[in-house]
Amino acid sequence: MNLNVVRQLLGRVSERTKLIVVGVIAFLLGLMLSGHGGDSANGRYVPWGSSGLLDTRTGQIWMEDGNQHFKRWASLPYF
Repeated sequence: MNLNVVRQLLGRVSERTKLIVVGVIAFLLGLMLSGHGGDSANGRYVPWGSSGLLDTRTGQIWMEDGNQHFKRWASLPYF
């Protein structure tokens, strides 16, 4: 199959169809190559305030007490 055959086949397909195919392929590649949201960018736990951590998977806030132990606080309703 040489290049002329490919050009002839693509010439019969409308521009709209080509754009739809390119969009679907780009969407599928984006799904396959994307990370896991906050987990891949910053890790699972991110700093929260001066002495706390936020669990990005569950929205749970952990605050450190005076003895360097973490206590569970209320979770954020968004998660």
